Amino acid sequence: FDPHFPAAGAVLLRRAAMLMGSKRIAGSPCLGLTSATLGSFSGMTCIALFGPAMHLLKEELKLGPLEAAWLIASPVASGSIMRVIFGAYADAAGAVKPLMGLLVLAACGIFGVAWMMSQLTAGGAEVPIGPLRAGERLLSEFVVVANSSIQNTTATWAVPASTSTVHEPPSGAYTMLLAMGVLAGFGIATFSVGIGHVAYWFPKSSQGSVLGLYGG
Repeated sequence: FDPHFPAAGAVLLRRAAMLMGSKRIAGSPCLGLTSATLGSFSGMTCIALFGPAMHLLKEELKLGPLEAAWLIASPVASGSIMRVIFGAYADAAGAVKPLMGLLVLAACGIFGVAWMMSQLTAGGAEVPIGPLRAGERLLSEFVVVANSSIQNTTATWAVPASTSTVHEPPSGAYTMLLAMGVLAGFGIATFSVGIGHVAYWFPKSSQGSVLGLYGG
């Protein structure tokens, strides 16, 4: 054991503090709170990724109760795990890069799910999903619009409009949806990253109020 190690460590810490103090950190408390709140709000929308359209997926993919449960839980499960990993990473590297990376990955997963849903409903403008609630109607209309745009650029898995709307789902559709759900769940991890980002910009005396505003 080197008795001079504590003194050497203190010198290194002082030098690091001097270097950090000589650099101006861009940003402001208001900007930090706003960006973290908007990022977390956008990422947390993945929680309800499959719920509104589950009865359509059950009908198209002939899913059982366990398969449907795995599909619904996939974003929440991956987001819960990634919260721990990216929360620790944000402590070491800052919150900006993890936050942006998580949002990009979540967006890839969401667009992947939207693309797969368009393939499942290809072949007609009518989406037979029975009685609709507000959120389900919005999702079904989005699927129809996405389907019409994709049919203009590719004929993959497309069914001619003159044929029946009854068709076989694409091969591997369930696995693809499950993988995209796991990827979209990365957005849920933005919550833990945003906590450290918000706390950095505010003193301890006001962190409770600000974090309550952020989390609420």
